[in-house]
Amino acid sequence: MSRSHYVADLKLCLELLSRCEIYPDLQQLEHFLADEKHLELLNQCSLSIKTAWENSVAADLTTEQIPVALLNDSKPEITSATVVDLKKHTETADLSGYENTESLAEKTAEAEALRINQPQPLVRFKLPNATVGKNYQGQLEWTSPKPLTLLAINGLDKLGLCFDVASNIVAGEPEIAGEHTLSISYQQDDDSTQTIQTAQLTLVINSDPRSLWKNIPSDTAVPFWKADSHFAGKTGLANWKLVAASKRGRSHAHVGSCRDDDFALQVDNKSLWQILAVADGAGSSEFSRQGARIAAHNSVEILNSQLQQANPALDELIERWQVDKNTDNETALQRALVEIFSAALSSSIEMIQSLAKQQQISYRDFYSTLLIAAHKTFPKGEFIVAYWIGDGGLAVYNAGQAVELLGISDSGEYAGQTRFLDKNALEGDDLLKRLRFNSQKTFTALILMTDGITDPLFETDNNLRALGYWDKLWQQIQPKLEENPELSGQNLMEWLDFWSLGNHDDRTIALIYR
Repeated sequence: MSRSHYVADLKLCLELLSRCEIYPDLQQLEHFLADEKHLELLNQCSLSIKTAWENSVAADLTTEQIPVALLNDSKPEITSATVVDLKKHTETADLSGYENTESLAEKTAEAEALRINQPQPLVRFKLPNATVGKNYQGQLEWTSPKPLTLLAINGLDKLGLCFDVASNIVAGEPEIAGEHTLSISYQQDDDSTQTIQTAQLTLVINSDPRSLWKNIPSDTAVPFWKADSHFAGKTGLANWKLVAASKRGRSHAHVGSCRDDDFALQVDNKSLWQILAVADGAGSSEFSRQGARIAAHNSVEILNSQLQQANPALDELIERWQVDKNTDNETALQRALVEIFSAALSSSIEMIQSLAKQQQISYRDFYSTLLIAAHKTFPKGEFIVAYWIGDGGLAVYNAGQAVELLGISDSGEYAGQTRFLDKNALEGDDLLKRLRFNSQKTFTALILMTDGITDPLFETDNNLRALGYWDKLWQQIQPKLEENPELSGQNLMEWLDFWSLGNHDDRTIALIYR
C-alpha cells in the first residue's frame, strides 16, 4: 500500500495516546468515544496499525521505537520522547494489512467531519446585576481559553435593554424583575470554519425597592385619626408667603398606620406676626399623632394670642434691641419672650395632660417634638424668634451666603432617641436655653423640618450646621415654590415622596419665603 494511505486522523491519534494514558483533552475524547460508531472506527484502525507495525517492525522501525503499550497489555513509563515517536509512527505506519482501503477512507473522512463539529472549550460570560427602573450600564465580561469575537446577545429587547458590540456594554432601563436567561453568540478567532458558537448567561434584575412598599390607607375609625398627607399655604405680610406640607412615611403606609407628624401656620393681620410650627410624634407612643397635633396647633394659637397681648410693649423692646444690642436690652427682650413662649408651651402641655387623664393613659403616649417660630418685619430688619425641642431642623437661611440654626437638635446616643415636649421643658433654664431670637436685614427663607427630612438630606448634626447642605436643600425646593402658596404646598407634598434608602419616616416641612 502506498504512503498516501497512511493514517493521518486526529481522533485515531487521540485514541492511541489515551491507550498510553496520555490525555490531551479529556472532554473531547469523552464526547467522541460516546458514539459506538466512533469506537468501531478507532478499534479497527488501531488493530490495523498494530498489525502493520508487527509485520514491518524489522524493515521500518527499531525495537526501541515501538510503543510497548500497543503490542501488549503492559503500561510502561511514558516519556516526552515516547509521545513524539508515537505521533510520528501513527502518521507513517504502513497499513498494508488493512484490506478495505475504501472503508478506511470513508471512516477517516467521517472522523474529520466530527472533529470540525467538536464542542469548543468552555466559555463563561457574566453581567452585573440590574434594578428595575434604574439606569443600567453593564460591562459584559467573560473567561475563555482562546480569543473570541462577540456577535449578539438575544433576549435583551423584552427587558428594555440593548447591547453595544463595539464597547461590550449592555445599557438601558430594565423593565422586568427576575432571573433572565440570555443567549450570547460568538466566534473563536482562531476557528478557520468561523462556526458560530452560543452560550447562556443569567442576568439578575432586582425589583425596584420602592415597588415593594405598600400604601395602605390608614383606618379612619382609629382614635385621633388624621389624613395621611396634608398641605397648606397662606399669603403673608410684606410680600412674605407661608407654606407647609406633611406626608406619611413609607414605614407607616406599608402597615396602614397613621401619620404622626403635624404642622400649623398663622398670619395675624392685626399684630403683623407670622407663626409656623412642625411637630413629630414619637413612634413609640401610641397616640403621638394627637400629641403632635396639639403641640403644633395649640402652641401656634396661644403664641399668636400672647404676641397680640404683648403689643406694643414687645415691639418697643425689639426695636430698641435692633438698634443697640447691649446686655440690658437683650436681657429685657429675652425675659419678655420667655414669658410669652412659656404661656404657649404650658397651655399645650396642660392640654395633653388633660387628654391623657381623660383617656386613662400615660402622658408618654402623646410624646411629640416641637419646632415653632414667629416672624415680624420691622423698619430695622426682619425679626425672628424660635423654640426648638427634639430633633429635626430650624434655621434662617440666606441662599449661598449663610445659615443660622435657631436651636440645637436633641439627637440621642441611639437612633430615634430625642427629647419631647413635657413639663420638664419648662423647668429651670431649659426654656431659656432653647429660645433663640435673631434680626437680619433680609433672608431667603425661614425653614422648619422634622427628622424625616433632615435625616436623609443632612445625615449628621455637623452637616446640619453646614451651609452647603442647606444650599442643596434649597436647590431642590426652590423650584417648587410659586407665587400662589397653596400651589407651593401641593408641589412640596409631591417632593416629600423623594426616595432615600433606609429613611422612611413621616416628613414635614414649613417655611416662610418671598
